[in-house]
Amino acid sequence: MKLKGILAIVLSVVIINSTMTISARAAENTQCTGFEYSLQPGMEEWGQLNHGERVLASQIPEEVLKQMPTAELVSAVLSYPCFLDMIFYNTYQEGFEVVRDNFNGLQELLKREDSGEYLVEAYKNIDLYQIFSIGDEDEKFDESLELLYLETILAQPEVIETLSEEGLSELEILVDNNYEKQLSNEEESASLSYSGYYESLAEQQGIELYDYSSTVKTPNGSSVTVIVRTGTAYNNRDAVKRSIEANYPGASVVGNATIKYNCHAYAWAGNLTVWMNDPSRYWSDGSYSLKASNSPTATGQKAYYPGNGNEHSGNVIRLSGNMIKSKWGGTKFSRA
Repeated sequence: MKLKGILAIVLSVVIINSTMTISARAAENTQCTGFEYSLQPGMEEWGQLNHGERVLASQIPEEVLKQMPTAELVSAVLSYPCFLDMIFYNTYQEGFEVVRDNFNGLQELLKREDSGEYLVEAYKNIDLYQIFSIGDEDEKFDESLELLYLETILAQPEVIETLSEEGLSELEILVDNNYEKQLSNEEESASLSYSGYYESLAEQQGIELYDYSSTVKTPNGSSVTVIVRTGTAYNNRDAVKRSIEANYPGASVVGNATIKYNCHAYAWAGNLTVWMNDPSRYWSDGSYSLKASNSPTATGQKAYYPGNGNEHSGNVIRLSGNMIKSKWGGTKFSRA
């Protein structure tokens, strides 16, 4: 599940006729300061593009990418304007894989034989206590997001394979120390995870860190497996809201961030306390039937977006503009 709302559709759209002009205009390399994305959330032009166009505009020109030193590439990847997409999926690992598949900078970094060395160096330079002390909520959230991105990248097998035994041992000590700091300073933390590294490794191995299973019933009485989540709570709901509104112009945030429930649980079960990965039983047992394959035909219908791991559900609240009310991953309750 999955990139939420209309994002689930538009992210997969390739807009061929605008690729070259947008990419050339929006990304550039400067001799003095390194690579910079000249198109950023908050800019007027950012709001004029759909999400697929923003992703295309944020690609690094290939001639620049191949010549970019790995240290500079690490910095460019961590500042990728569309990295926030990662948090709108069932797991951060799942979201990371979608971001990776749609961003050439991350693809290139994972191919570099020295990626681990420079990523660990960047990780060593992060001071969690300094992040905890930041007074501005938005700045603290942005710094915490970059930490989440970095820890998730470090957990990828392509990166771990580049590290020596000594380098891997150093990384594991750093990760463990930061994990303990997050646990010990939960009230000061703005992070969406105690450890993006541990969460990513657990997801790759099919391990649930904080959850246990339960069931809910369809209208026809069939059991549907759900997850009761007991992981990280959010101390930064307002910052999450502002970040979503800046990065996804047109999305309206109408509820608080929570990991307790997701889009499927909300849309199909009306349940705000569980997480549902597969809602298909709701139509396979006859509780619901297909009414339209493209656009909804009536308010109150359920909208389901298939997507090979990127599925999404929502409730139709207005036919004009196909407005869908839904939950975006572990973040905000939104309509788009």
